[in-house]
Amino acid sequence: MGNKIFENKYFPYAIAIVILAFMTLPIYWTAVTSFKPDAETYVFPPVYFPRHPTIDPYKLLFQNYPFVYYLRNSLIVTSITTLIVTVVGMFAAYGLSLYKFKGSNFILYSLLATRIIPPLSLLLPFYILVSKV
Repeated sequence: MGNKIFENKYFPYAIAIVILAFMTLPIYWTAVTSFKPDAETYVFPPVYFPRHPTIDPYKLLFQNYPFVYYLRNSLIVTSITTLIVTVVGMFAAYGLSLYKFKGSNFILYSLLATRIIPPLSLLLPFYILVSKV
């Protein structure tokens, strides 16, 4: 017989809520910290809710820097890149699924292996590469 806790119909929802909270905490922390004054940002113990919220960093960002221009350029580049990668990926997936040739399984497994490697494990080699430039 299984454990009664795991057989509870609400247990998967509780686990999902905990995972969701864990995953959204960095987004929440970044958003809340962006409204804190500098005095509250670097204090220990940390302040979870800003006592004196401010939009001064956003004023500085939009008044002193061409942020909208940078954002527009980023949106253009990411949109074009997404479109190109999607089209190329569709043709590659169609070709790999329809035609069997020598080495097709190797290509397929190589592509799948890149999805298995956690992206954060590539952070240290990338840092070493960039720091030597």
